[in-house]
Amino acid sequence: MMKEKNVHLFFVTNTNATIYIKNSTFSFKSGTFMNISSTSEWGKEGYNGGNVTFTAVNNVIEGNITLDSISTLKLNLNVTKHLLVLLKEMILQVMLI
Repeated sequence: MMKEKNVHLFFVTNTNATIYIKNSTFSFKSGTFMNISSTSEWGKEGYNGGNVTFTAVNNVIEGNITLDSISTLKLNLNVTKHLLVLLKEMILQVMLI
């Protein structure tokens, strides 16, 4: 089966989002777990990034997290069993809970 190149499990643009997952397993075929970035289809260019607070409790997560320069991510991890994440082009605030 081919990997989908531009599909993400979570895609946040031009909004604020709070995502909470618990006791789950995620492995997405495209390799991108979450994309938080601006897009030309939504909002005013330069102001349309995404802002995410993401909390994961007791999960298995595989995939990349991408973030552009006008978006933010607050990442809260608690007892995450396995985390393979590549954090690209981001300013990241990590708080372990």
